[in-house]
Amino acid sequence: MAIYNLYIFNKDGTCIFYREWKREKQSGLPRSEEYKLMFGMLISLRSFAERLSTKDGRIAASSWCATTRRRRTR
Repeated sequence: MAIYNLYIFNKDGTCIFYREWKREKQSGLPRSEEYKLMFGMLISLRSFAERLSTKDGRIAASSWCATTRRRRTR
């Protein structure tokens, strides 16, 4: 199964362009709800990527040791 969709949103989260190719299954949601869910997912992914990236180039990694319940920070 392959789903190919193109969504273009403006800064306010309004879908200004939508196109689909080879979409075999429909979501069962109204288009407006589908747009809101997609925009929310994109905002969440952007936030996650910003938290993973570093601003000064240093690696800010931390790990958890499950056996002793200690947190190590590099």
